[in-house]
Amino acid sequence: MTKCASRWAGRPKRVLCRRWVCGVQTLLWLIALVWTMPAMARRVGPEKAPQPERPERELQQRVEAALGQSDFALAHRLLDESYRQAPQPEKLYLLATLAQAEGRALDAMDLLRRVVADPGSASDVAQMAAQKLQAMPTLLHGEVLVQGERGAVLTVDDRPVGVLPLPASLWLAPGLHKLATSVGARRQEEVYRVMASRTAELRFDLSSDVVVATLRPAVLLLIAPSRGAGQGGAADPLSDEETQALEQAVTRAATEKQLGVQGQAAALQTAPQHASCLSELRCQLALAEANQATLLLLFHVEATNRSGSDRALKLKLEALEPSVTARAAQAERVCTGCTPSTVGDEAMALTSQVLHEALARPRGLLSLRSQPEGAEVLLDGNVLGQTPLTRKVWAGSHSLLLRKQGFVPLARELSLSAGQLQTLDLTLSVGRSEPLRQITITEGSPSERPAKGQRPRWRILTGASSVVAGAVMIGFGISALAVNSRCVSGLGDASAQCKTVYDTTVPGATLTSVGGATLLTGTMLLVWPP
Repeated sequence: MTKCASRWAGRPKRVLCRRWVCGVQTLLWLIALVWTMPAMARRVGPEKAPQPERPERELQQRVEAALGQSDFALAHRLLDESYRQAPQPEKLYLLATLAQAEGRALDAMDLLRRVVADPGSASDVAQMAAQKLQAMPTLLHGEVLVQGERGAVLTVDDRPVGVLPLPASLWLAPGLHKLATSVGARRQEEVYRVMASRTAELRFDLSSDVVVATLRPAVLLLIAPSRGAGQGGAADPLSDEETQALEQAVTRAATEKQLGVQGQAAALQTAPQHASCLSELRCQLALAEANQATLLLLFHVEATNRSGSDRALKLKLEALEPSVTARAAQAERVCTGCTPSTVGDEAMALTSQVLHEALARPRGLLSLRSQPEGAEVLLDGNVLGQTPLTRKVWAGSHSLLLRKQGFVPLARELSLSAGQLQTLDLTLSVGRSEPLRQITITEGSPSERPAKGQRPRWRILTGASSVVAGAVMIGFGISALAVNSRCVSGLGDASAQCKTVYDTTVPGATLTSVGGATLLTGTMLLVWPP
């Protein structure tokens, strides 16, 4: 200490303090610089590193190379695995490109719709998807709304189509499809039949392994061929613009009632066997029932041309409920000087009126059981099916008939209130039964059809006329045969010399034979069972 002190003894104390402080400051600055260099390197590093989009660009290049070689299987493996690991709208766009290359136009359209609707899509990708959508025609499809656990990957027929919740619904081709949701190792699937122009809702619950499927209500619209008198009496059908306006009007009116609309072409996708008999009411009802339609709408249009451009249309709309197999409501309107625009207005007003009346009409539920089972059920003369049977019927009074070969027919009168469930358990007695006759549903009101067990009017009139005519001809024939070979001038005097006699064998026999046949025919028409 003495030696050090003697060394610095001659220097001022202020200078010694300043040099010591500066040394400490320099040391601390160097320590801070060394400490912050890694953090600075970490901040600067990402700016010089490759862009994060590089894996996506590499995936796109590999997929495009596979498509160029038509190696669709490789493209599927690349995209499916990548999308399951990191779902992105850009990968859905690549999946749509792959579907389009494979000729699956509807699948491509379905994927592109969700790319456009996804708010996370890059602007350039969404723009390309929108351009492709505009160039693609709309194909026949069914709509499916899927609900489930958030973040679950949704697949259709083992192909990824999105992540729940979907930004837009699925558009699927009519027919059976396997839909599945998965989160990690948990997976749930459901095979569902999609109907054309119908909307279904599927709710997946991975915790309970239950899938609830709901088909939203819709009406089946059938437009009957137009009839009219144009020039020369030729048919004057609706134009394409008028038909389109009518269909759009029905769709708007049905949407207000929260109903979808299914057309003829879409309905035949489900039940093509009815295509050959669609002019018959029974096939129209069967088609509606096969598609689970709430109502069947039959649009009848009569078109006529008057004085050139003055066009008149008579619109008639019937609403029938397939489960009741009876008319629920009907109305008609006449449009004079119609244009496609006014056709749409008149059709919408008419549809709104008929739908309101049909949906508001009270219904009941009839449940029938019989001993033995398999008895034919007729309600108000219309065949409903065989027991056991549960059907909707209009509220009110009805005539019920059960019949089965080898058993005595059983008739009942019943009355149902709105919303009432009436259950009947009936027993048929063994005995002689009437021959079962096929009853078909025909158009027209009950007053226009023959009542049960009543002979048609034409048979009664024809039979009675034939009996009278036959009796008159037989009378003349017998009279002709009675005077045969008798003297013309001496019918009253047997002693008179006869120069001319009657020869009436042929006309008499002819009149008698024809009269007998006519009398027999008329009698058969009158007495033969209806």
